[in-house]
Amino acid sequence: MALNPDDRSLLGDLLAPPDGFSFDTGVATTFSLDLVSLLTAPLGLAAADHGGDLRRVDPVQLLESVRRYSGRIVTYVQGGMIAVPARYRPILTFLEDQVVTVKAPKRGGLFHPKLWALRYQNADGHRLHRCLILSRNLTFDRTWDSVVRIDETPDGTVNPKPIVDLLRRLPALATGGRDPHEDAVEDLAGTLGSARFAVPEGYRSLKLDVWGFGRKPPADDPVARALIISPFLDQKSLDFASTWAYWKDPVRVVSRTETFDQLDIPSGIDAYVLSDFMAGELPTDEPDAVPGQGAELDSFAGSSLSGLHAKFVVSERDFSASVQLGSANYTTAARTSNVELVATLEGKKGEIGIDSIWGDDRHAGLRNLVVPYAKADVTTDAEDSAEHLLERWHADLAGLELRLAVTEDADDDFSISGAWDVPSPPDGVRTDIAPLSKPGSQLSLGRLLEWKHLPLARVTPFMILTSRVGKTELETLVIATLEGAPDRKSAVYDEMLSNPQALVRFLALLLAEPDDPLNAFLEAGFGETTPTATGTSWSDAPVVLFEPLMRAAAAGSPALKRFVEGVSDIIASGKADLLPLEVQALHGLARQLIDDPGEGAK
Repeated sequence: MALNPDDRSLLGDLLAPPDGFSFDTGVATTFSLDLVSLLTAPLGLAAADHGGDLRRVDPVQLLESVRRYSGRIVTYVQGGMIAVPARYRPILTFLEDQVVTVKAPKRGGLFHPKLWALRYQNADGHRLHRCLILSRNLTFDRTWDSVVRIDETPDGTVNPKPIVDLLRRLPALATGGRDPHEDAVEDLAGTLGSARFAVPEGYRSLKLDVWGFGRKPPADDPVARALIISPFLDQKSLDFASTWAYWKDPVRVVSRTETFDQLDIPSGIDAYVLSDFMAGELPTDEPDAVPGQGAELDSFAGSSLSGLHAKFVVSERDFSASVQLGSANYTTAARTSNVELVATLEGKKGEIGIDSIWGDDRHAGLRNLVVPYAKADVTTDAEDSAEHLLERWHADLAGLELRLAVTEDADDDFSISGAWDVPSPPDGVRTDIAPLSKPGSQLSLGRLLEWKHLPLARVTPFMILTSRVGKTELETLVIATLEGAPDRKSAVYDEMLSNPQALVRFLALLLAEPDDPLNAFLEAGFGETTPTATGTSWSDAPVVLFEPLMRAAAAGSPALKRFVEGVSDIIASGKADLLPLEVQALHGLARQLIDDPGEGAK
């Protein structure tokens, strides 16, 4: 099957276990990370447990699924590339032990592969494996991306050895001391090594490769025709691609306007960008090269990616064609210093070649989504170099271990304290640090770090780094090692259901019929443990619950029963005094509606 812009996949669907199997364990790698996006994996797996019908998922199980599944997924991310969430959610406590920051072994390189290595198991103990090779990072960006999914089969011919080798190298790349997940990763690598995978339908063969550990990527052989899609390019790579131009058929290159604006388009290259209809001003999450290597280093802080994030090279020779997909941009950095994961698929030119993707007079294709590139008036942005400087500084800091001690105060709150031995910052750069749970308490690096009076649910290893140089500012997260910290998962779970506001939110979630469980989960306010001064008053609770309760009754929705059972469980647990009287009255009304549905019409 050829690549087609109309073929869409959702991460939740790609992670869902095969029939008869349940999720066992997994490792993900990413260049950049949004912590909240990590919740999509355990919530998607919870949906899969219920046949994939999200409307049938009991929302009370969403919270429990985060606890159950998040402990089975380890995520490795380039140090300095964890985004700062809009606000702190104590539910992130369930993820903090499962995120490991890493760095590339080559100086100046980036850890750039995007991989999900997954293992499933059935009731008989039989195991199956799946691997996803993506261009997409673990973020909420709505960009165009590509993915190759391969599944283990008894007659599979694809050897996953490059992925196994990558997994086994991950613990050695970890910043800040020994990786606590080394044994679990080795266990997955061990079973994955004996698996064999099927070639995706429509292709004859698949080869996997990992770059960045000493062995040079294979040289590009001469080709008859080529199509390159890459959001980042550099002059050297683009000049080399132009030598592929064959007779009067130029090499087609699809990238971003911002990338082409920094380059001279050589003869033999037809340059295209996404049309205005397809290219929105979307935040980028992916610097790809180090300054001085020619490729534009877009800022993690918020410049535009213009909708394009997929990376693949399609080449044709005689009657065959190959498609290289994965994490690697068409840049010098990708081939010489970054850690990258790529998959190369081969097949018949007539089935998977350029025309099948680009389109022709007989069928639509990529050509309907792009327009020829027109060079704009380029203005030098002085902030670019400042952003690059701060990004590199944060990556350096993320590679240094930060150990902080947690102690209990006399008032049953907690303190986090310690010193961080860091080098002097670049000239003109000032850096502050604060716990994610207490963003207004920044302290300057180079002094004793101490934050007091933190409730247990606000003790967190996630630390906000804020650096400024001139008018440019960058915020990212680093992960500290907490010494002496008590177990907080149970405390966070209990605190989420320990006050009237939390219980009302919980009941509102029970009445939800979400198409997107993560969205409903967050919109319901879960993860927030402290009422705000401007929040809904308890007397307003019936307004929050009454309308969805009536909708559930009118639709004959199982949400009505969930609500009744949820309130009954709260009463049985001895927390009835936390329920507003109006909620208890709604509970009685809901029970009547279940016994006599005709009451809903009244």
